[in-house]
Amino acid sequence: NFRQFNAQKASFGKIQKIEQTRGMQAHHESMAKIAVKQNGDMLAVYRRENKASKRRFAGDLFFVESTDNGYSWSDEKKLVTDTTSGSQSFYDLARLANGEIGITWLDSRKLEEDEGSSIFFNQTSSFGGFRKEVGVQGSTCQCCRTEIEVDKHGKINIAFRDIINDSIRDMVYVYSDDNGSTFSKGKRVSADNWMIRGCPHTGPTIASNDTQRATAWFTMGGGKGVYFTVGEYSQDTSPTRTLINKNATHPQMIWAKNHFYLAYELRSSIKEKAYRQVVITIIDGQGEVYKTINVSEPGIDSQMPVIAQVDSKSLLVAWVDNNTEHESLIMGKLIWLE
Repeated sequence: NFRQFNAQKASFGKIQKIEQTRGMQAHHESMAKIAVKQNGDMLAVYRRENKASKRRFAGDLFFVESTDNGYSWSDEKKLVTDTTSGSQSFYDLARLANGEIGITWLDSRKLEEDEGSSIFFNQTSSFGGFRKEVGVQGSTCQCCRTEIEVDKHGKINIAFRDIINDSIRDMVYVYSDDNGSTFSKGKRVSADNWMIRGCPHTGPTIASNDTQRATAWFTMGGGKGVYFTVGEYSQDTSPTRTLINKNATHPQMIWAKNHFYLAYELRSSIKEKAYRQVVITIIDGQGEVYKTINVSEPGIDSQMPVIAQVDSKSLLVAWVDNNTEHESLIMGKLIWLE
Protein backbone atom coordinates (compact mmCIF):
# COMPACT_ATOMS: atom_id res chain seq x y z
CA ASN A 1 0.00 0.00 0.00
CA PHE A 2 1.01 3.62 -0.46
CA ARG A 3 -0.42 7.11 0.03
CA GLN A 4 0.60 10.31 -1.72
CA PHE A 5 1.16 13.46 0.31
CA ASN A 6 -0.47 16.70 -0.84
CA ALA A 7 1.76 19.58 0.29
CA GLN A 8 -0.90 22.23 -0.38
CA LYS A 9 -3.48 20.44 1.77
CA ALA A 10 -0.84 19.17 4.23
CA SER A 11 -2.51 15.75 4.21
CA PHE A 12 -2.26 12.29 2.70
CA GLY A 13 -4.53 11.06 -0.06
CA LYS A 14 -6.40 7.78 -0.05
CA ILE A 15 -4.64 4.45 0.37
CA GLN A 16 -3.69 2.87 -2.95
CA LYS A 17 -2.72 -0.78 -3.37
CA ILE A 18 -0.19 -2.34 -5.68
CA GLU A 19 -1.63 -5.83 -5.99
CA GLN A 20 1.41 -7.11 -7.88
CA THR A 21 3.51 -6.77 -4.70
CA ARG A 22 1.39 -9.14 -2.62
CA GLY A 23 3.64 -11.60 -0.75
CA MET A 24 6.69 -9.32 -0.80
CA GLN A 25 9.22 -9.25 2.03
CA ALA A 26 9.04 -6.50 4.65
CA HIS A 27 12.37 -5.39 6.08
CA HIS A 28 13.09 -1.97 7.59
CA GLU A 29 16.58 -1.64 6.10
CA SER A 30 15.38 -3.00 2.75
CA MET A 31 11.85 -1.60 2.61
CA ALA A 32 9.76 -1.28 -0.54
CA LYS A 33 10.25 2.06 -2.28
CA ILE A 34 8.46 4.25 -4.83
CA ALA A 35 10.14 6.92 -6.97
CA VAL A 36 8.73 9.32 -9.55
CA LYS A 37 10.44 10.16 -12.83
CA GLN A 38 10.63 13.72 -14.09
CA ASN A 39 7.80 12.95 -16.55
CA GLY A 40 5.55 11.73 -13.70
CA ASP A 41 5.88 7.98 -14.33
CA MET A 42 6.19 5.96 -11.11
CA LEU A 43 8.48 3.07 -10.22
CA ALA A 44 7.97 0.68 -7.29
CA VAL A 45 10.74 -1.69 -6.20
CA TYR A 46 10.37 -4.51 -3.68
CA ARG A 47 11.87 -7.84 -2.67
CA ARG A 48 10.61 -11.41 -2.62
CA GLU A 49 12.14 -14.30 -0.74
CA ASN A 50 13.78 -16.87 -3.00
CA LYS A 51 12.63 -20.09 -1.35
CA ALA A 52 14.26 -22.24 -4.02
CA SER A 53 17.73 -20.95 -3.21
CA LYS A 54 20.07 -22.76 -0.85
CA ARG A 55 21.58 -19.40 0.09
CA ARG A 56 20.60 -18.09 3.52
CA PHE A 57 18.29 -15.02 3.37
CA ALA A 58 18.21 -15.18 -0.46
CA GLY A 59 15.78 -12.93 -2.29
CA ASP A 60 15.18 -11.20 -5.62
CA LEU A 61 14.33 -7.58 -6.41
CA PHE A 62 11.26 -6.91 -8.54
CA PHE A 63 9.75 -3.75 -9.98
CA VAL A 64 6.48 -2.48 -11.43
CA GLU A 65 5.74 0.78 -13.25
CA SER A 66 2.77 3.14 -13.48
CA THR A 67 2.04 5.83 -16.08
CA ASP A 68 -1.26 7.01 -14.53
CA ASN A 69 -0.20 8.32 -11.10
CA GLY A 70 -0.38 4.95 -9.41
CA TYR A 71 -3.91 3.91 -10.38
CA SER A 72 -2.68 0.92 -12.39
CA TRP A 73 0.65 -0.90 -12.53
CA SER A 74 2.53 -3.05 -15.01
CA ASP A 75 3.22 -6.75 -14.52
CA GLU A 76 6.16 -7.31 -12.21
CA LYS A 77 9.62 -7.96 -13.62
CA LYS A 78 12.92 -9.00 -12.07
CA LEU A 79 15.48 -6.24 -11.70
CA VAL A 80 18.35 -8.70 -12.30
CA THR A 81 18.06 -11.29 -15.06
CA ASP A 82 21.58 -12.70 -14.68
CA THR A 83 21.03 -16.23 -13.33
CA THR A 84 24.42 -16.18 -11.56
CA SER A 85 22.99 -13.66 -9.09
CA GLY A 86 21.71 -15.67 -6.15
CA SER A 87 20.35 -12.73 -4.16
CA GLN A 88 19.80 -8.96 -4.22
CA SER A 89 18.85 -6.66 -1.34
CA PHE A 90 19.41 -3.39 0.57
CA TYR A 91 18.59 -1.04 -2.27
CA ASP A 92 17.94 2.69 -2.66
CA LEU A 93 16.35 4.92 -5.31
CA ALA A 94 16.95 8.50 -6.50
CA ARG A 95 15.93 10.61 -9.47
CA LEU A 96 18.88 11.31 -11.76
CA ALA A 97 19.74 14.49 -13.64
CA ASN A 98 18.28 13.00 -16.84
CA GLY A 99 14.89 12.52 -15.15
CA GLU A 100 15.19 8.73 -14.88
CA ILE A 101 15.42 6.75 -11.62
CA GLY A 102 18.73 5.36 -10.40
CA ILE A 103 18.94 2.33 -8.13
CA THR A 104 21.75 0.83 -6.05
CA TRP A 105 21.66 -2.59 -4.44
CA LEU A 106 23.80 -5.28 -2.85
CA ASP A 107 24.27 -8.41 -4.94
CA SER A 108 25.66 -11.88 -4.22
CA ARG A 109 27.75 -11.81 -7.41
CA LYS A 110 31.44 -11.31 -6.74
CA LEU A 111 33.26 -8.33 -8.24
CA GLU A 112 36.20 -9.19 -5.98
CA GLU A 113 37.41 -12.43 -4.38
CA ASP A 114 36.14 -11.98 -0.85
CA GLU A 115 33.39 -12.96 1.56
CA GLY A 116 31.32 -9.81 1.05
CA SER A 117 28.64 -8.70 -1.38
CA SER A 118 29.02 -6.34 -4.35
CA ILE A 119 27.24 -3.07 -5.02
CA PHE A 120 25.56 -2.53 -8.39
CA PHE A 121 23.89 0.43 -10.11
CA ASN A 122 21.27 0.69 -12.82
CA GLN A 123 18.81 3.27 -14.12
CA THR A 124 15.41 3.22 -15.77
CA SER A 125 14.91 3.64 -19.50
CA SER A 126 12.59 6.18 -21.11
CA PHE A 127 11.04 3.22 -22.94
CA GLY A 128 10.23 1.40 -19.68
CA GLY A 129 12.21 -1.07 -17.59
CA PHE A 130 15.92 -0.71 -16.91
CA ARG A 131 19.11 -0.28 -18.91
CA LYS A 132 22.35 -2.26 -18.56
CA GLU A 133 23.56 -2.61 -14.97
CA VAL A 134 26.97 -1.39 -13.78
CA GLY A 135 29.11 -3.17 -11.18
CA VAL A 136 30.37 -0.47 -8.79
CA GLN A 137 32.54 -2.23 -6.19
CA GLY A 138 32.97 -5.56 -4.44
CA SER A 139 33.81 -6.48 -0.85
CA THR A 140 30.82 -4.71 0.69
CA CYS A 141 29.13 -5.41 4.00
CA GLN A 142 26.28 -7.81 3.24
CA CYS A 143 23.37 -6.38 5.23
CA CYS A 144 23.59 -2.57 5.45
CA ARG A 145 21.36 -0.34 3.33
CA THR A 146 23.04 1.44 0.43
CA GLU A 147 22.52 5.16 -0.20
CA ILE A 148 22.23 6.98 -3.53
CA GLU A 149 21.94 10.78 -3.76
CA VAL A 150 22.14 13.13 -6.73
CA ASP A 151 23.51 16.61 -6.08
CA LYS A 152 22.51 19.87 -7.77
CA HIS A 153 25.28 19.43 -10.34
CA GLY A 154 23.98 16.01 -11.42
CA LYS A 155 26.77 14.02 -9.75
CA ILE A 156 25.62 10.62 -8.49
CA ASN A 157 26.85 10.04 -4.92
CA ILE A 158 26.74 6.55 -3.43
CA ALA A 159 27.69 5.45 0.09
CA PHE A 160 27.79 1.99 1.63
CA ARG A 161 29.49 -0.02 4.36
CA ASP A 162 32.62 -1.72 3.05
CA ILE A 163 34.71 -4.65 4.30
CA ILE A 164 38.33 -3.47 4.59
CA ASN A 165 41.29 -5.70 5.45
CA ASP A 166 39.07 -8.68 6.27
CA SER A 167 37.19 -7.34 9.31
CA ILE A 168 37.00 -3.51 9.28
CA ARG A 169 33.49 -2.33 8.35
CA ASP A 170 33.64 1.40 7.59
CA MET A 171 31.61 3.63 5.29
CA VAL A 172 32.88 4.21 1.75
CA TYR A 173 31.86 6.81 -0.84
CA VAL A 174 31.96 6.64 -4.66
CA TYR A 175 30.62 9.01 -7.30
CA SER A 176 29.82 9.23 -11.01
CA ASP A 177 30.28 12.33 -13.17
CA ASP A 178 28.86 10.69 -16.31
CA ASN A 179 25.34 9.82 -15.14
CA GLY A 180 26.24 6.33 -13.96
CA SER A 181 28.31 5.00 -16.86
CA THR A 182 31.41 4.77 -14.65
CA PHE A 183 32.18 5.29 -10.97
CA SER A 184 35.19 6.49 -9.01
CA LYS A 185 37.23 4.23 -6.77
CA GLY A 186 35.89 3.88 -3.25
CA LYS A 187 37.14 6.25 -0.57
CA ARG A 188 36.50 5.96 3.15
CA VAL A 189 34.18 8.57 4.60
CA SER A 190 35.96 8.26 7.94
CA ALA A 191 38.75 5.97 9.16
CA ASP A 192 36.75 4.60 12.09
CA ASN A 193 38.46 1.19 11.90
CA TRP A 194 35.43 -0.61 13.31
CA MET A 195 36.48 -4.24 13.52
CA ILE A 196 33.46 -6.53 13.60
CA ARG A 197 32.73 -9.92 12.06
CA GLY A 198 29.07 -9.31 11.46
CA CYS A 199 26.69 -6.78 9.96
CA PRO A 200 25.26 -3.84 11.96
CA HIS A 201 22.15 -3.55 9.72
CA THR A 202 22.39 0.25 9.58
CA GLY A 203 23.43 2.12 6.45
CA PRO A 204 24.75 5.63 5.73
CA THR A 205 23.01 8.75 4.46
CA ILE A 206 24.22 11.56 2.16
CA ALA A 207 22.98 15.12 1.56
CA SER A 208 24.55 17.92 -0.44
CA ASN A 209 24.19 21.60 -1.30
CA ASP A 210 25.84 23.70 -4.02
CA THR A 211 29.39 23.24 -2.72
CA GLN A 212 29.35 20.67 0.09
CA ARG A 213 28.60 17.00 0.64
CA ALA A 214 27.63 15.71 4.09
CA THR A 215 27.48 12.13 5.32
CA ALA A 216 26.03 10.62 8.50
CA TRP A 217 26.40 7.03 9.68
CA PHE A 218 26.48 4.70 12.67
CA THR A 219 29.69 3.13 13.90
CA MET A 220 31.28 1.69 17.02
CA GLY A 221 34.80 2.35 15.80
CA GLY A 222 36.50 4.87 18.10
CA GLY A 223 33.24 5.44 19.96
CA LYS A 224 29.63 4.33 19.49
CA GLY A 225 26.94 6.44 17.87
CA VAL A 226 25.80 8.37 14.81
CA TYR A 227 28.47 10.64 13.37
CA PHE A 228 28.30 13.52 10.89
CA THR A 229 30.86 15.01 8.55
CA VAL A 230 30.69 17.77 5.93
CA GLY A 231 33.29 19.02 3.49
CA GLU A 232 33.85 20.76 0.18
CA TYR A 233 33.50 18.66 -2.97
CA SER A 234 37.14 19.36 -3.81
CA GLN A 235 38.56 18.00 -0.56
CA ASP A 236 40.95 15.06 -0.99
CA THR A 237 40.93 14.08 2.69
CA SER A 238 38.01 13.09 4.87
CA PRO A 239 36.76 15.91 7.13
CA THR A 240 36.75 15.44 10.89
CA ARG A 241 33.71 13.54 12.13
CA THR A 242 31.32 14.95 14.75
CA LEU A 243 29.40 12.76 17.19
CA ILE A 244 25.68 13.55 17.01
CA ASN A 245 24.53 11.13 19.70
CA LYS A 246 26.06 7.98 21.16
CA ASN A 247 22.61 6.36 21.51
CA ALA A 248 21.47 7.08 17.94
CA THR A 249 21.21 4.75 14.96
CA HIS A 250 19.55 4.47 11.50
CA PRO A 251 20.20 8.04 10.23
CA GLN A 252 18.44 9.68 7.26
CA MET A 253 19.36 13.20 6.09
CA ILE A 254 18.43 15.95 3.63
CA TRP A 255 19.62 19.50 2.88
CA ALA A 256 16.89 22.15 2.98
CA LYS A 257 16.82 25.93 3.49
CA ASN A 258 20.50 26.30 4.43
CA HIS A 259 20.57 23.45 6.94
CA PHE A 260 21.15 19.71 7.08
CA TYR A 261 18.20 17.92 8.68
CA LEU A 262 19.35 14.64 10.20
CA ALA A 263 16.66 12.22 11.41
CA TYR A 264 17.48 9.11 13.44
CA GLU A 265 16.15 6.80 16.11
CA LEU A 266 17.38 7.47 19.63
CA ARG A 267 17.45 4.82 22.33
CA SER A 268 15.84 6.22 25.49
CA SER A 269 14.03 5.02 28.61
CA ILE A 270 11.28 6.11 31.00
CA LYS A 271 11.25 4.52 34.45
CA GLU A 272 13.56 1.77 33.20
CA LYS A 273 11.28 1.03 30.22
CA ALA A 274 13.40 1.17 27.07
CA TYR A 275 12.06 2.63 23.83
CA ARG A 276 13.29 4.33 20.66
CA GLN A 277 12.32 7.90 19.79
CA VAL A 278 12.54 9.60 16.38
CA VAL A 279 14.63 12.76 16.63
CA ILE A 280 15.89 15.41 14.18
CA THR A 281 19.15 17.29 14.64
CA ILE A 282 19.49 20.46 12.55
CA ILE A 283 23.04 21.27 11.44
CA ASP A 284 24.29 24.37 9.62
CA GLY A 285 26.57 24.43 6.58
CA GLN A 286 29.66 24.70 8.77
CA GLY A 287 28.79 21.47 10.57
CA GLU A 288 27.63 23.15 13.77
CA VAL A 289 24.57 21.72 15.51
CA TYR A 290 21.79 24.33 15.50
CA LYS A 291 19.13 22.48 17.48
CA THR A 292 17.63 19.05 18.15
CA ILE A 293 13.88 18.40 18.18
CA ASN A 294 11.84 15.38 19.24
CA VAL A 295 9.53 14.11 16.50
CA SER A 296 7.76 11.04 17.89
CA GLU A 297 6.08 10.83 21.27
CA PRO A 298 8.21 9.81 24.28
CA GLY A 299 7.47 6.37 25.66
CA ILE A 300 6.24 4.94 22.33
CA ASP A 301 8.75 2.71 20.58
CA SER A 302 9.42 4.48 17.25
CA GLN A 303 11.98 3.54 14.65
CA MET A 304 13.32 3.74 11.09
CA PRO A 305 12.57 7.37 10.13
CA VAL A 306 12.64 8.59 6.54
CA ILE A 307 12.70 12.28 5.63
CA ALA A 308 11.83 14.35 2.55
CA GLN A 309 11.26 18.01 1.72
CA VAL A 310 7.68 18.61 0.53
CA ASP A 311 7.82 22.36 -0.28
CA SER A 312 9.85 25.49 0.45
CA LYS A 313 8.53 25.73 4.00
CA SER A 314 8.32 22.20 5.37
CA LEU A 315 9.59 18.65 5.37
CA LEU A 316 7.87 15.36 6.11
CA VAL A 317 9.14 12.67 8.45
CA ALA A 318 7.65 9.17 8.39
CA TRP A 319 8.46 6.32 10.77
CA VAL A 320 7.18 3.10 12.33
CA ASP A 321 5.42 3.18 15.72
CA ASN A 322 5.42 -0.19 17.51
CA ASN A 323 2.46 0.78 19.67
CA THR A 324 1.50 -2.75 20.74
CA GLU A 325 3.16 -6.14 20.84
CA HIS A 326 1.42 -7.27 17.66
CA GLU A 327 0.79 -4.06 15.69
CA SER A 328 2.90 -1.41 14.00
CA LEU A 329 1.67 1.88 12.53
CA ILE A 330 3.26 4.08 9.88
CA MET A 331 3.29 7.63 11.24
CA GLY A 332 3.99 10.96 9.55
CA LYS A 333 4.64 14.50 10.76
CA LEU A 334 5.26 17.86 9.09
CA ILE A 335 8.25 19.83 10.37
CA TRP A 336 8.58 23.52 9.53
CA LEU A 337 11.94 24.48 8.09
CA GLU A 338 14.13 26.82 10.10
